[in-house]
Amino acid sequence: MELDYVAQDSVALLLSPQYCRICRGHESRLRLWIKSREIPIDEALACELCKVTYRVVLRRRVVWDRSHACGWRACLYLTQVFIILSILSILCYIMLRLFHSIANDSATEMIPVVILFALTSFVSFTAVYKVTRRWYYTTSITFIDTIDK
Repeated sequence: MELDYVAQDSVALLLSPQYCRICRGHESRLRLWIKSREIPIDEALACELCKVTYRVVLRRRVVWDRSHACGWRACLYLTQVFIILSILSILCYIMLRLFHSIANDSATEMIPVVILFALTSFVSFTAVYKVTRRWYYTTSITFIDTIDK
């Protein structure tokens, strides 16, 4: 996970004395320390000694630069989305042709086609959703900001 900060150095992460008294150092050093820790983000946003959670908010934003939005992984995920949508449109066409050919027959033969169409659509849209989420996490940065009061 790539981290960045939007709050100014003058804005305190720890706003009052009832919060962690150990990490009272300069704000930029605290931010660098949070960013450099190689542990899960939930643990990195808490004091290592007293376990008090820092008063921050995590916000993800897509970064439209060369290394994020135009990177190899981002392009690969977009290609996967377009391939899945193309295959889904071809399957929809085939299902509609099959549906029209069975329309004159009995309803019992139409039920498996409808079920197959519903399952295919569900699986395809789930795959598109998961790939677009991967693209979003590839092209975005998590910003750490102070909690607005």
